[in-house]
Amino acid sequence: MESSKEYKEGTLIVAWNAHSGWQHAVMDSLHKWVSPQTYYCKLCQLTYGAVGPRESWKTFLESLHREVQFYHKDEFPAEAFGPILPADFPFILEYRQEAWQVLLRPGELDQINTLEALLEVLRQKLEPSAGYS
Repeated sequence: MESSKEYKEGTLIVAWNAHSGWQHAVMDSLHKWVSPQTYYCKLCQLTYGAVGPRESWKTFLESLHREVQFYHKDEFPAEAFGPILPADFPFILEYRQEAWQVLLRPGELDQINTLEALLEVLRQKLEPSAGYS
């Protein structure tokens, strides 16, 4: 899966600390609403509201002009990425110079408290030459 033929330079992978399926989505939305301080996916909490992605997150992703793939925790093909992966979810990876790099780790995401702050960190970390505009 590390082949440059399979991924374009600048491709991002967003891996949520949440499980797939509508039942999980409903329970996650309720959890974020009832007890946001104990919700286990900081990335989900920052980027998604009760019924879908926040508008500024969607706008940011569209502005990147690069491929972005999303995986729930139970769907992520960890065996294809090997030792570069963080020990836990959520995280964001970037395909750069024919290899996957960890862009944001769980501990880093835990320190970010607003979507605006997350977007600023991502803007700083993404290389302009890889497709951010």
